Formats: sequence, C-alpha cells, structure tokens
Amino acid sequence: MTAGGPAARVALCQADGFRWVTLEGRASVTDDPARLAEAVRRYTVRYRAAPPAPLDLVVVEIAVDRVLSLNL
Repeated sequence: MTAGGPAARVALCQADGFRWVTLEGRASVTDDPARLAEAVRRYTVRYRAAPPAPLDLVVVEIAVDRVLSLNL
C-alpha cells in the first residue's frame, strides 16, 4: 500500500516564467512489467537516455480530470 491509498488525488505543476500549467487527478502506482516497459520507452524517447533502474522502479499514472493554465 502506498501513502494516500490506491487512487490519491494529486496535482502536477510545470512553470516557466509567467507560463504555467497544473494537471489534477487521481494517481495510481504500479509495478506492472508491461506498464514499466512502456514508461521506460517513453522516457527514453523524451530524454534520449534510459532512466535510472532501481530495483523498486514503479510508474505513477495520473487520470487527469482538471487542467489549469496561464500563458502570458
């Protein structure tokens, strides 16, 4: 069991000067091998290098239900 229960409400924020976006929703944590493989593939495409590979690697998935943003 992880903190916050099986589907905790979370917010993910990104800011760049006066621009920002916040994604809100329910998060879940999984160590399913297929989902881990897909997450590693996406990370590698995005950052052009594989992520660190600790033995307890997990994926945090967020079912986004609200988006807040400002783009000045």
